[in-house]
Amino acid sequence: MLDVIVPAFVATSHVTESNSLMVDPQYCMDAVFGEIHKTKFNNHVKTSDTSFSAVRADLMSSNCPTPSRTAYQPAPTLQNLEWVMAYWALDNAAPPMCDKGTYGFVVTNGLVRFADKSE
Repeated sequence: MLDVIVPAFVATSHVTESNSLMVDPQYCMDAVFGEIHKTKFNNHVKTSDTSFSAVRADLMSSNCPTPSRTAYQPAPTLQNLEWVMAYWALDNAAPPMCDKGTYGFVVTNGLVRFADKSE
């Protein structure tokens, strides 16, 4: 699905003057995650709307065999992508870390997990 993901992600992000990648979270959720889910689960999505919330609502009310897999919110994934891009832009510096989930992940008891997942 790179033909869907890459152009949509590029369209929803920009590089700042400090060479950091910034993503517009709502636009990215709609353009990237909405399109991914519409394409992947096209038999279960009836809406013509491309917003992630509309696509997700269709999936959750359908007979999709794995609706729990589509029940997540993509915000932590977007935050993690921003962190990865910031990390790649560093020159010999420590990557930013935050135990509060700011970058889409948390480190608990030495384990890394997405910030939207319970322990």
